[in-house]
Amino acid sequence: MPSQINKNNKIENARACYPTIRAVIIDDVPASMLVYSWLLRKEGYDVTCIGTKEELTHFLADSHRNIDVFVVDTSQKNLAAPEIITLLNEHKVYAHSTKVVLVDQDESSVAQLSFAAGVVEIITKPFNTKTLVSRIAVTQARRLLARNSDYTRDILTGLPNYAGILTFFEKVPAQEHADFFVVSAELANITTINNLYGWEVGDYAIIALTERFRSIQPVGSFLARYSSKKFCFICPGTSQAKVEQILRKIKAVASKRVNTGKESIFIQLNLGYALSEGPEGLSNAQQNADLAANLASSSSGYHAISYTPAAKQALQRAYSIRHEIETKRLQEQFEMYFQPQVNISTYTVVGYEALFRWSSPSLGSVSPAELFPILENSEQVHEIGLAVFQKCFIALRSFPERTSVAVNVSARQLSERSFADDVVRLAKQHGVDPSRIEIEITESGAVDLHGVAKNNLSSLVSYGFPLVLDDFGVGYANLNYLLKIPLKKLKLDRVFIQGLATDSSAGNIVKSLCLLTRLENIELLAEGVETREEHRALTHLNVSLGQGYFYGRPEPLKFWCNS
Repeated sequence: MPSQINKNNKIENARACYPTIRAVIIDDVPASMLVYSWLLRKEGYDVTCIGTKEELTHFLADSHRNIDVFVVDTSQKNLAAPEIITLLNEHKVYAHSTKVVLVDQDESSVAQLSFAAGVVEIITKPFNTKTLVSRIAVTQARRLLARNSDYTRDILTGLPNYAGILTFFEKVPAQEHADFFVVSAELANITTINNLYGWEVGDYAIIALTERFRSIQPVGSFLARYSSKKFCFICPGTSQAKVEQILRKIKAVASKRVNTGKESIFIQLNLGYALSEGPEGLSNAQQNADLAANLASSSSGYHAISYTPAAKQALQRAYSIRHEIETKRLQEQFEMYFQPQVNISTYTVVGYEALFRWSSPSLGSVSPAELFPILENSEQVHEIGLAVFQKCFIALRSFPERTSVAVNVSARQLSERSFADDVVRLAKQHGVDPSRIEIEITESGAVDLHGVAKNNLSSLVSYGFPLVLDDFGVGYANLNYLLKIPLKKLKLDRVFIQGLATDSSAGNIVKSLCLLTRLENIELLAEGVETREEHRALTHLNVSLGQGYFYGRPEPLKFWCNS
């Protein structure tokens, strides 16, 4: 009890030292923003209100204001709370300000994302006046106490945080700022890890990665964790050889799975780097490396991008794409194209793969490679995924009864607890025969099937949806493991197909797979068949199914209805 009293006294003393608290309320609903601001002003707070994205952008650009606490309401149409928190945490002035989020009772996922982004307090609605004001005040006071101890350190890893980076910049003489390079490493799949295995496992993975980064940290360098999923190395020197050396080391330690005792976790990193130039070089290099990491594709696991002016333009486009997603314009504009899958011997169409296409009036054509990494990190991925299934269910009515439609499903979608139930519900609404809708997952996604994702897939298979493995041969799984999954079909990646005419080993691999899949009663489909020579080679090897430009390009539904 004495320790608790002492702690409360410290909090009261901290509050007394800061009688006027400067607060910013971010809420695009005028009525609720008016109520919150009135409640806080009544208690003596100096309050600023932000109701639009334009106002937020303008506010962040004015970095001279000293703000104690940000209050963010999650019940907004145009402002995503986790994204706002991330922007604040990455801001050079507001990184150490207190962040409080107001959530509805049914918004647990938003609360989790907000905590991951760096929120220190979640207040659940409905609440009374005393609850709102007292919890904001106590949270701010505790934050001040923590700041007085060491606000420059990340609590989880002990590494310097963004405030620690700023302190480091101040200590480096201006004339030496041009003698560094910065590498930013973004833990791309931490949200999926948290959803699949839980927050404790996610924290364990971050700590394990921190220790690995420490083991390769160059002499004289500075290592920090400056947001919930981003690390950076600030290293002396500007030679490309030194940059490539640290990138190789980062990739090497990150490629090893993290073993928790129960789970084996695969780490995905997006890497960006930039060289320091001029007296403000360090600060600019850190921002530019962060920008490059945001653009790095995680499709290859550990892709690294160097900052260029073109990269900045690409980031601006990426933000425009994200805005289209958040405002739900994407859902109104996307359509599905269908590429035929044929019996190689008879050229008979046996099914179609559904492929996502989006032509935006403001952005033009947006490729899947450009869209999906952004979509996967948005809160709309589940909703849009269900919209894809709905379009495919409707399209199925127009195809002959003997044909099927394959729908691609990502690991992020499978990590959504209600995914299988929602898909089954839609199928029942549309009277769909589940045996005609194939669930297509990638090889890497199959290997990481645990917890929620595994349960979702099992539920879909139990209901009658066939399971297809896509891109076989480009991942890291062994075939024995994959054969334990109840597969209907295995899709052989084009990397094998294009070597059939010139590489005998490719032919031997395909021949062996034909025999093995036949024994296991699994259909084998060759992807990316583009030439008559490839078609003939597959016929000779007794591969039964094919897909590619040689048989037909992806086309909208009306094309196939008129064919």
